[in-house]
Amino acid sequence: MLDTPMRQVTNLTQAVQELQTQARTPMSAVAANLMPLPEDMAMAPEQRITMPENFPGDRLKYRSFIMSCELMLDLQPCTYHSDSIKVCTLISLLSGPSHEWAHELLRDNDPVVQHWDSFVTLMSSMYDDPNRRDTSQTAIRALRQGRRPVEEYIADFKRYSKDTR
Repeated sequence: MLDTPMRQVTNLTQAVQELQTQARTPMSAVAANLMPLPEDMAMAPEQRITMPENFPGDRLKYRSFIMSCELMLDLQPCTYHSDSIKVCTLISLLSGPSHEWAHELLRDNDPVVQHWDSFVTLMSSMYDDPNRRDTSQTAIRALRQGRRPVEEYIADFKRYSKDTR
């Protein structure tokens, strides 16, 4: 009969000793056993950057606009953490016909506005130059240095030549 209460006292004593040992363990040892935060969750301040210029729908400026938006989104991952926030931010930078086009998608609750890649693909089909190769070849033929520095001429030539391949 005394065997059961003695066993309970022994078990309780062991439990108290384990708790005392845990209480004496430094927090650094406890923290070492925790999973580290992923790098993208680190609380480093995001860089302040200028928003891209508004895009009115000019095919010649489309690729530059999208690249500027993607750079901004990549540099501020905490601010632009979801696809819908990215798409809404891009839509806020549209003007003119491109603004009307995107707002029509919003009014229709088109699911494409919830997915960044889908939205950019659709926007590219509307506003990217479908004849980029021909446009670049024509631009190279018309390219003249004139009175500007040779570096500017070379930069323009390189920019157009990439799209002729």
